[in-house]
Amino acid sequence: MDNAGQRHKRILVADDSPDTVLGMRLLLESEGYEVIEAYDGLQALEILKDVQPDLIVLDVMMPRLDGWTALAEIQDDERLKDIPVVLLTALRGPSSIRTGIDLGATWYYPKPITNYDDFCLVIRRILEGLEPPRGQVENW
Repeated sequence: MDNAGQRHKRILVADDSPDTVLGMRLLLESEGYEVIEAYDGLQALEILKDVQPDLIVLDVMMPRLDGWTALAEIQDDERLKDIPVVLLTALRGPSSIRTGIDLGATWYYPKPITNYDDFCLVIRRILEGLEPPRGQVENW
């Protein structure tokens, strides 16, 4: 894969698990993306005051400010509302998926990631303005 066109793409990863953030950093940097780290929704919103990433990967269950609330605030901000948001969460039920999509998430991806190539394809397609592949979400 040619990563040259992706080097300038910045992805904010917000998750309260340092292991998840590190894993996302290693995975996404290996794909040529720049990664910005946040460890809860409040820190993510603070970062978004100064940085406008190309995409946000957002956990739902986090301390201080959960992903649902952070997503709602992102959607309410004219400067941020067009940034694609991928919810990466252990919440898998249909009502959680519906809530995420209703709040404005671009995609909903379950934890743990079992297929890294699939996850990277979702990210790449979203950043290219294309529909993500349907495979993973259909298995819920």
